[in-house]
Formats: sequence, C-alpha cells, structure tokens
Amino acid sequence: MISLWATSSHAGAPPPEQALDGHLVWGQCRLEAKVDTQGPYPTVPSSVWPVACLKARVGSQVAFRDDIGTENLSMNYAEFYHGFHLTEMLSIHGRYVHNRLFRLNQDVEDHVRDQKYTDELFLQLGHVDMTKYTLALGDVKTPFGIDYRPLMKILDHLVKNNDYWRGPRWGAILGYNTLVSSQFEIGYLTDRIDAQTVDKDNEGQRFDEAVSFRMMFDMGALEGVRFVVSGYGGNNGQRRVGAGFFLITENGDDASFEWIRVRHTPDGAKGFNQVFRVGYASPIRAGTKSVAEYESEAFAYRMGTVGFDFILPDYGVLRMSASYNRGWYASQPSYMIIASAIQLAL
Repeated sequence: MISLWATSSHAGAPPPEQALDGHLVWGQCRLEAKVDTQGPYPTVPSSVWPVACLKARVGSQVAFRDDIGTENLSMNYAEFYHGFHLTEMLSIHGRYVHNRLFRLNQDVEDHVRDQKYTDELFLQLGHVDMTKYTLALGDVKTPFGIDYRPLMKILDHLVKNNDYWRGPRWGAILGYNTLVSSQFEIGYLTDRIDAQTVDKDNEGQRFDEAVSFRMMFDMGALEGVRFVVSGYGGNNGQRRVGAGFFLITENGDDASFEWIRVRHTPDGAKGFNQVFRVGYASPIRAGTKSVAEYESEAFAYRMGTVGFDFILPDYGVLRMSASYNRGWYASQPSYMIIASAIQLAL
C-alpha cells in the first residue's frame, strides 16, 4: 500500500524507487507528487494515477533447538505484494505467500510441508492517507491489535501462536481517519465464502462469523507514539480485548508493547489465553540493524530474543538471532534457539 505518499524536495533526500515516470514504485512505495493541502482533504494531481506498488521477498531460514534435534526447522519462502491504485479512491491489494518447511531429521515422516495461500486480496474504496473514509472488501486481515514482528518468520512456525490476531478471512472493513490524530476501524468477518458446495453432510454446519474493531490514537505531545485499543467477538463465543502502543523515535528506532487476552466463552467459563509482547528494531547503522523481543504466552512459554540484521549489497540481508524459551510450568521444556536467514527483498 502507498502510505508514504509525500516526499520532500530538499537536498539529501533519498532517491526515489520508481519507474515509468512514477507510475511504478517499489520498496517503500513513495509517491512522488506535490500534495495539495488547501482543500478539506490532501490531494495529488490526477495525472499521477494510476500507480502500481510492488514488493517481493524471498529467503531461506533455519532454526536449531539445543535440546531436541527433531524439532530443528528450515524454511524457504517467497512473498509478493501488489497495490494497484487506479485512482486515489479505488485500489486493489493482494499478498501471496509460499512457504516450504523442512524438519531437519529424515526419520520424521512429515519432514516436508508446503504452504501456499493468499494472505489478503481486497478492493479498497478511499485512501488511508488522503480520505477520511475507506472501505475494504474481500479477503482481508482482521482489524485487531498491532502484531509487530521484528523477528524471523521461522520462529512463528517453531514456537509462536498467531491465532490471537486471526479471524475469518472474508469480510468488509470500514475505516475512519480524522487525518489529524486518530483512526477507527470496524469489520465484519466470515468464512462462509470458503464453503464451495453445500451437501447433506454439512447443511447444518455453523460458519464462523465475527465483528472486530480497532481504535488508534496519535499523541501530539509524544511525537511518534500511537496507542491502539482493539476488541473482537465471534459467534463461536470467543471474545478478545487488546491494548498497546507503537513508538517511532526521532532517530528511527521502532518499539512496541502489546497485551491481548482471549476468553473462549463470553462468561469466561472455559478459561482464557493471554499474550504479552515487547518488540524493538533499530534503524540501520553502519550496515547493521539490531532487533529484540520479549514475549510471554500464559500457560505456554516466555521467550526473549536478540538479533542482528546485516545489510548486503543488492537488496540482500543476512539475519542472525538467539532466543531463550522458558516453559511456563516446571514440566515444560526450556531451551535455546539459534536462528539465521538469508533474504532478498524488493
């Protein structure tokens, strides 16, 4: 998505990542245009459109546990994103993922697993930076929480639980942006569309449906701080509440805090799950970027991670990290994880 839609013209500004006179952009997807702020909404000249934003990433990651060799994991992956902005009021967005995971022990029967899926594919009316209202329709991400992930993806498959941020894949999300200091999103989500046929065996099947909302507030007195509050309710009885903040310092450091609590029934009779996460990523200094994260999932684990990304020529990145995972209970294992990756990103 084109979100950094205005660039300064002063000397020393980074060179644009664009071609075809600005109609094709990549990387950070900056829109080279003079923004008109005289009217009620920011606008750019109509000659700017259409614009295609493309992002791609391929890589290979590996993670080793120091206690159980059968849990060592390797992953090759490819991701592709497109945002076709026909006008500032109409755009089509999609993200596609292919993961291939390998258990690094040939004695394990399911040592190879392929994952090919569409992460999102939706039509959007309005622009998140230029119009107060937006409407997204299609295969959308649940408008809930922050879900800031500075670490390698392989840790999501090896340790983490991503269900805190997931919901039924199809839906409609209505957004309102004051274009000053706050944003609001509410979405209706369902998996009914995934049912291709209905027969006698599933006529009584109950489809998952949910309503989710997210409120974001930028603090003028604290430059670069965004507070996020979220809620989620599904027809299966699940209820979620989340809160946190995201910070970007003047030096370019990113930091986040997030807490989410899930009740499996409205009255909480079937218990709850909870996750707490603090993440950090530094700007690139001398070709190196540092990352860190602490995550605690109730009744499961506590994990702290530190890592470094080394910037290579021609869009390459070498990543390395070390994690310590401690079980919530004494009966659960505690272990170290060493992970590394090589990645190319456009």
